[in-house]
Amino acid sequence: MGGNGALNIAARNPGMFKSVSAFAPIGNSSSDQSEFCGLAMKSYFANDPEAAKSFDCARSIKSAAQMPPGLIDVGTHDGFLKDLGTDEL
Repeated sequence: MGGNGALNIAARNPGMFKSVSAFAPIGNSSSDQSEFCGLAMKSYFANDPEAAKSFDCARSIKSAAQMPPGLIDVGTHDGFLKDLGTDEL
């Protein structure tokens, strides 16, 4: 599981985890701003943006009843940094 999945699971299961960590997660996977994420989500969800939004960890976190303490780490030299959307987290 990647960081997006870990953050989604933590957001959707309040009180189940003591902490959550994500390393270079795709932070805003349903955004049209990211060519990398946009192409992946369109392929995975058959070009259905509403379905893609349900797996966007930034949206899940914002609507979560409770989130455990967490660590999100992204390398400053990551070639996909501008596409990850981690500023939404």
